[in-house]
Amino acid sequence: MDTDVFTLKLVESLDQMTKYQPIEIDENILSNMRFEEVFIQDYSHLNPKYPKRFFKNLVPDVAI
Repeated sequence: MDTDVFTLKLVESLDQMTKYQPIEIDENILSNMRFEEVFIQDYSHLNPKYPKRFFKNLVPDVAI
């Protein structure tokens, strides 16, 4: 079974988590993800200080 790095980090964090915490990954992991899996939240047009945020769609059957 070929497991991606994001899934490995997710499983690792679930073992240590006592309350919800977002999983943070670096640019390298993000760039290796399929673009269909990534949702980008970009509000920089409202305020240039807002950073872009990236989310992984964990339910690929549901289009975002």
